[in-house]
Amino acid sequence: MYGPKILLIAEDSAALRRRAEVLEGGGHEVEVAAGRNQGILACSAQTFDLIVIEAGTDAEAQNLALDIAVVAPASEIVNVNQWHSAGLDAENEPGFLLSLVTMVRAPGGSSRR
Repeated sequence: MYGPKILLIAEDSAALRRRAEVLEGGGHEVEVAAGRNQGILACSAQTFDLIVIEAGTDAEAQNLALDIAVVAPASEIVNVNQWHSAGLDAENEPGFLLSLVTMVRAPGGSSRR
């Protein structure tokens, strides 16, 4: 595996599996968390370079991002709740995910330290 270590947090298990497969297919190490509590526990137990959140309402996702920033201050956190309204769908989502990951440097080199 190469590239950043990624945590995907979402309540939709099908979306989690689909996104994990795309990122793993790109050679990335991926963990998944089904919802807020699992996400916070995962961030407390290990270090991730990138954390991608899609959770509930925009406010819920923002609150989760703030809580994660407390337990994982060195991680890049991206809230993708709005990506469907921005025109991202199942056809172009894989390319978006892989492009998103390229914005985060290799492990240990995250841009927000």
